[in-house]
Amino acid sequence: MILQCQKAMNNISARYTVRLYWVPGHAGVQGSEIADRLARDASLQRFVVPEPLLGVSRQNIRRKINH
Repeated sequence: MILQCQKAMNNISARYTVRLYWVPGHAGVQGSEIADRLARDASLQRFVVPEPLLGVSRQNIRRKINH
């Protein structure tokens, strides 16, 4: 998708001046600020999942090792 965007920008910029601007989409919006804070806090937490993470039987593991 990034390559498609890059190609499109290159094609457009051959004929027109193209400028990109970063615009904070929800800066200062209380609900979004809270969601951002919660996401940042959650990203610092240790990821906890039920074991095993992938349901692979011992038999399948042994078969792959022996193969």
